[in-house]
Amino acid sequence: MVMYWKLWRVLLATVVVLSMLVVPVLGADGVTAVYRSSINQGLYGAKQIIRTSSGRAYYFSGNGVHTGPSDGWVTVHSTVDDYNWTQVSTHDQYFTYSTIAPAVDANNVIHMVTYDWAGHPSYQKFNTADSPKADNSWEGSELIDSVNSSNVKICALAIDANGIPHVLYELTEAAAKGKGSYTTLTYANRVGGVWNKISIWPKTNAISFSGSIDLAVGPDNLPYVLMGNKMLRGNANKPTAFEAKDLGGGYSFAIHKNGDVRVALSNNGNYAHYLHDHTQPWASGWTLADSGTANHNGILVLADDVPYLVSIEGYELRLRKLFEPSVLVATPYSNSGQQWSTLTSRWSFYNNFFSQKIDIGSRSFYSEYSGGYYFT
Repeated sequence: MVMYWKLWRVLLATVVVLSMLVVPVLGADGVTAVYRSSINQGLYGAKQIIRTSSGRAYYFSGNGVHTGPSDGWVTVHSTVDDYNWTQVSTHDQYFTYSTIAPAVDANNVIHMVTYDWAGHPSYQKFNTADSPKADNSWEGSELIDSVNSSNVKICALAIDANGIPHVLYELTEAAAKGKGSYTTLTYANRVGGVWNKISIWPKTNAISFSGSIDLAVGPDNLPYVLMGNKMLRGNANKPTAFEAKDLGGGYSFAIHKNGDVRVALSNNGNYAHYLHDHTQPWASGWTLADSGTANHNGILVLADDVPYLVSIEGYELRLRKLFEPSVLVATPYSNSGQQWSTLTSRWSFYNNFFSQKIDIGSRSFYSEYSGGYYFT
């Protein structure tokens, strides 16, 4: 495959990690397996790869189980050269098949949100080798909410300029007696050791939330939320309310250096973007651009402030610059014809975003081993 764009490092997760360097051709050895497992534990967070200020990469993924169907653990692998990966830590109390959402602060401390064995959203910190403690240790483990999620377990996390975590999480909340339960969506931030919460899809809607979610903090230090067909902006860093804009669709978004918000969506089956001009009110200033070509849902990332879509198309992992034709990144890490499955990436527009690198993670089944393995 001939590479005709700029400098990249693309990480693929069993976690297969794919590294792409400044080379004219990417051979098969450009795909690096982070680890292998007999458990098909997918990648359910859009940003499970972190880089510290030194460029050291950390890959967060789920594994399991101990004794039951849900008692898994989080595994953390790290590399300094993008090829040789080492498991540096694990963390129990992970509900299998739920989201793992890490984000790094300015001190190279990684914050993480996921769901514990009981299905509660939980928060903890991980001290990287480049943090003040520099020991790959965990500290703190606190419940964000005492209500659990018995159905979907999806969450997102962002860190602001002051090191404050902002969290988005789904719960299963009981309605009035005899009225069943609903999937709800809550935003929270942690200030002074207290979680401040706003229900942005409450059970009083009397219908379960469904759709894509994501969360980021802009250069204005305000929280931005993707909630299904809507984009929300907080009215302050510690918001009391969110202003919503219905875009009619959306599955991933990114925030440019100047504060413009870009949302990827399917527009009547075509790949399209909505772009919001940061100088305009939230309710206006939105421009729709349609590629005129088929949409493939994926993750929107930025490199040199230019948008790229990482997606899985059939058996191939592909990268698309704006609306140009997509380029092949990798075929499955296997000779057995199995597709890449779930997809993840790295923060591309906040702390340690390394503007000329794109990190991607995915999984592929490799049947040539006895019994077969899932490679991340």
